[in-house]
Amino acid sequence: MFDVDLSKLRYFYIDEVDAYFINKVDRDQKLAHRRVVEYFENKYKVHVTRLRLNRLRYAVSLWSAMMVDGQMSTRDFSLTLCNRTSYLNGYHELLRKFLFRSTHTLPAIGLVILEAIPNKYNEYFHKLAHKFYDEIQVLLGNNGILFFPTFPQSAPVHGWPVLMNTFDYIYCGIINALGLPSTQCPLGLDSQQLPLGIQCIAARGHDQLTLTVAQEIEQAMGGWVPPSLVALV
Repeated sequence: MFDVDLSKLRYFYIDEVDAYFINKVDRDQKLAHRRVVEYFENKYKVHVTRLRLNRLRYAVSLWSAMMVDGQMSTRDFSLTLCNRTSYLNGYHELLRKFLFRSTHTLPAIGLVILEAIPNKYNEYFHKLAHKFYDEIQVLLGNNGILFFPTFPQSAPVHGWPVLMNTFDYIYCGIINALGLPSTQCPLGLDSQQLPLGIQCIAARGHDQLTLTVAQEIEQAMGGWVPPSLVALV
């Protein structure tokens, strides 16, 4: 697809986000991710370095600040959710959510509530998010790949109480908010016959690296596999 020498790339991985209110990555996901790491180490004779990024513990706050570009005081997001005709009341909508009468997701309602927080707090995390972005850009450079969970578990049961995994979206949400290229790679099925996967991430402007690595993973791990019909019941 692209002229990329996989043996010349530098590889890193993060096995989970260590933060409050975010679930730990389950065993099946970790084992699948380990297979990816071992595959590249064995085939290309490279070392895949485990990372501990301290700013990642603030991922939810960084995401919320970046989503509105640090301009929380404008309440632009709550205005958008009401078709720009009025402002959504976050606390009222949260109550409606618990009564199953809201059409908005909990993360969206949470962001509306966060807009009311004093701007100094949000400006702090907006600046911190840019520092985090710069840190990753320098770390990955022109030839770095980061393996990162897409979600801490395989597909959750339909109708599972959303409070159990409200903030787990942050695994892919923080990468999206930072504007980094990411390609989701299927890794077969877990012990319940549900899909597993991992993200490969590169510095901004280096999408060709994630796509090439994803193609290699697809060929090595068998690509997408339809989940068991039994597991879908």
